Amino acid sequence: MSEQTRITPRCEEYSRWYLDVIAAARLASYSDVPGCMIIEPNGCALWERVTDIFDARIKATGHRNVKYPALIPLSLLQRETEHVEGFAPEFVTIHSLNGSKLEDPLVLRPTSETIMYADFAKKVKAASDLPIKINQWCNVWRAERRTLPFLRTFEFYWQEGHTAHASETEARAEVMDMLQEYRTFAEGTMAIPCILGRKTPGERFAGAVDTFSVETMMQNGKALQSATSHYLGQNFARAFGIKYSYGVGESEFAFQTSWGMSTRILGALIMSHSDDKGLVLPPRIAPVQAAIMLIVDKKTSSDERRDGFLASVRRQLDNAHISYVLDATDRKLGLKQYDWEKQGIPLRLVVGMSEIERDQVTIIRRDTSAKTTVPLDDLGSAAALQLAVMQADLFAAAQERLQAKSRVCATLEEIRAAFKEGNFFVHTGWSGTKDDEKGVKEAGDGVTLRCIPLVRTAPYVDKCFLTGKPAEHQVILAKAY
Repeated sequence: MSEQTRITPRCEEYSRWYLDVIAAARLASYSDVPGCMIIEPNGCALWERVTDIFDARIKATGHRNVKYPALIPLSLLQRETEHVEGFAPEFVTIHSLNGSKLEDPLVLRPTSETIMYADFAKKVKAASDLPIKINQWCNVWRAERRTLPFLRTFEFYWQEGHTAHASETEARAEVMDMLQEYRTFAEGTMAIPCILGRKTPGERFAGAVDTFSVETMMQNGKALQSATSHYLGQNFARAFGIKYSYGVGESEFAFQTSWGMSTRILGALIMSHSDDKGLVLPPRIAPVQAAIMLIVDKKTSSDERRDGFLASVRRQLDNAHISYVLDATDRKLGLKQYDWEKQGIPLRLVVGMSEIERDQVTIIRRDTSAKTTVPLDDLGSAAALQLAVMQADLFAAAQERLQAKSRVCATLEEIRAAFKEGNFFVHTGWSGTKDDEKGVKEAGDGVTLRCIPLVRTAPYVDKCFLTGKPAEHQVILAKAY
């Protein structure tokens, strides 16, 4: 992806628009390794914001970070049959080292349950060894056939939390606590409204008893699974021998969880807020919240007041704890505007002779392009207020879109008609059988059953849209990335 001047309008070709925004904002580019992306400095800064903010929450909830090897012996993966069946098509396997064939091939980690849990088994002997609550920030590999930057790549980055507990009650509480942490982060920091739900048996994580997901809607009405939290029960504990002793001659297998969020959350961020001008970043996640655009011309450069004025601007922003960058290049103001606009910087601050003479600063909001002029002495408080309002406005706009693009349908015919019209979150009734889950494809090309919402927000549909039988669950159908 090379930097370009034109961004394809969303209404013209949404997928091309998405790639153009990534390129224009210099977030990522293609590498020489098929299916792998280079995360550029702007993209890295954004991911670092995600890791810094969410890592603090992980630690605040009692978890500690670890680092496990990226190579996993195939024999470990084969200990949990269901796990292997779930990931075998995505394995990237190394069969030889230094020209010698390996008796036990090594797999680039698609996820770390197996190598971690073999280690857990060595550490857990008594109830006092529990709980284990760890998290790992790392890269993983999945042999994806179709790739899309941030959303689905051969190699990507994530955090994966893994815990082991002495009781089912404690483990299930962990699953729901972390699910809520994801929601708080997505909504409070990234301004993306979420629907929390339980996955159906066919959509569960391989080896899990229950999988819960954070479902988000993109601007085109498609769904994106933005995070997951899994209750693993005792499945892996039995496979790896993770058990603790209690009483005389008594033992119990541990109850486990895992939960994760990857760089696809950046894809969700891009597609939730950006426009035809480029990237739009909510202020709380933006690595840089303001760009000071100094108009460099003969008058400004020769004016002895300039440096003092700039120092005051920076001091105002520092005191308000607003991150910023100073653009003092000799480019025309229009080019500076365009450059920082497509990079999604929430606020652009214009400083030229007009501002210096009037002792004021012009503020331009990225999302609305609204311009306001404020006295220099009020800049910090005014900019902070605009950032807060922008954060709230972006979330409100995303909420309105989620509501506008949601439908309630009772029959298969109604659902088909809805998806022929466009992309929606369709709320409907479902009888909950495996056969019915297979039949979801009848709802339309690419339509999947996203989740069973934990909180129902749509009118109740009392019959299954496929069979007409009494509905066991209220579900959401959508096309998804």
